[in-house]
Amino acid sequence: MPTPQFTLTASLQDVLGDNEATGTMRAFLCNYGARIPVVAGTSVLARVFQEAKQPTDATTKAQLKLWGNDQITPGTTFYCIQIVDANNRVVQSSNYLLTGSGTFDLSDLTPITIVIPPPIIPPNSLLEIVAQSATPIFHANTYRSFKLVPNQPATSSSIVGGVPGLLYTFCVLQGGAPFPVAWPPNTVNMPDVMQVPFAMTTQVCMCDENLNFVAAAGGTIYVPGS
Repeated sequence: MPTPQFTLTASLQDVLGDNEATGTMRAFLCNYGARIPVVAGTSVLARVFQEAKQPTDATTKAQLKLWGNDQITPGTTFYCIQIVDANNRVVQSSNYLLTGSGTFDLSDLTPITIVIPPPIIPPNSLLEIVAQSATPIFHANTYRSFKLVPNQPATSSSIVGGVPGLLYTFCVLQGGAPFPVAWPPNTVNMPDVMQVPFAMTTQVCMCDENLNFVAAAGGTIYVPGS
């Protein structure tokens, strides 16, 4: 079972500097990527946005009930906590990695600096000559274009890596003895590989957020002398 939620409190008047002012504390769950954040080991969704207004009684603190970042899957999340004044202006905003249970006051917490490195973009200029095999591998973590000249039936193939949003080009060039080629299972709408001597089948794909390679348009097939 997950650890119970913790309570985050704050006296917003202390931040806003006006005992008569009303304000709001907002919590944004960040860096969960394309996955839906859930409480680890359960089907409970982790809310990605919550807010609490300062009670009119200045002695009562604004409160939020949050799951610790250590309780959330994927394990890359953190919280951005904002204090907003009565005119909806953000007067304070910091990032926090929150763990454990109990009650925590915002003034006692130490913000963290979040550095999220960008994805490694494969060079545009490199073409992979895919190793001939019954199970060829396309290395999308290093290359953006691939050329396979099969010397036997490729009954199963696979793709390693990929960067969502990038375009990748796949090319199968038959030799004098053509062979069938099975595209990787995470490709979508790929053309049948032409089994004619020296024919070339080419397809451009976009890598989506789930690392599926989706045909961006109809493939092209070139047959010498046709």
